[in-house]
Amino acid sequence: GGSDSQVIGGGCNGYAFQGLIIGGTGNTVRNIKITGVHLNNYTAEVAGGAAIRFETTTLLEGVTVDKVTANKVSVGSDGFAFSMGASTTARNNVIRGLHANAGDVESTGSGTAFASGIVGGVAFEDCDLYGWRTPYNIGTASKISVNGGSVGNFSTGATGWAFYSNGDRNIFRNVSVRNINTSARLDAASTNNLVINQIITPIPATIN
Repeated sequence: GGSDSQVIGGGCNGYAFQGLIIGGTGNTVRNIKITGVHLNNYTAEVAGGAAIRFETTTLLEGVTVDKVTANKVSVGSDGFAFSMGASTTARNNVIRGLHANAGDVESTGSGTAFASGIVGGVAFEDCDLYGWRTPYNIGTASKISVNGGSVGNFSTGATGWAFYSNGDRNIFRNVSVRNINTSARLDAASTNNLVINQIITPIPATIN
C-alpha cells in the first residue's frame, strides 16, 4: 500500500507466492514506481502466484512497473507474469518493459489473470511474455491496453493463442506474435475490442 514510494533494483530467487505485491484490501495506492527488479524461479508452493500482483485495492493509481525481469515464473500451469484483483478504482497504471518467461517448458496456463469485471486502469507497454499457452488472458476485463512487445511459445504451431477476451473495449496494438497458432481469439461475449498491426511470424524454437 502507501504512496509516493520507489523500489529500485534488487530482486529475489525462489519466491513461492507473489514476487511483487502492490496494494491490499482497503488500501489506497498512489504514485508507486518499481524499476529494474529481477525475479527468478517461482516455486509454486501456493497455486496461482504471480511475478507481479496488483492486489484488491480501494484505489490503485499512478503505479509504474518498469524493466522488471521474471524468469521461470510458472510451474506446470501455476504462475502468472501478472495478476490483478478487483480494485474499486484503478487508473493510469503501467506495466512497461516486463520480460517474463514461463520456464523451460510450455505452461498450459496464462501469462495474465484479471479478476472478473475489472474496468480499465492498466496498460502493458513493450512487454515480452514467452512460454505461456495464453500469454494475455483478459477474461471479462474492459479497457485494458497492450501496446508493442511480443508473445511467443516454444515451437512453430504451438498450442494456444496470443489474446483471449470476453471483455470489451480492450486494445491490442503492434504486438509481435511468435510460434502461436491463433494470433487473436475473441469469444462471443466480446464487444468493441481493437486488434491492430500484429506481426505474426513462425520462428525456429531455438530462438527466444
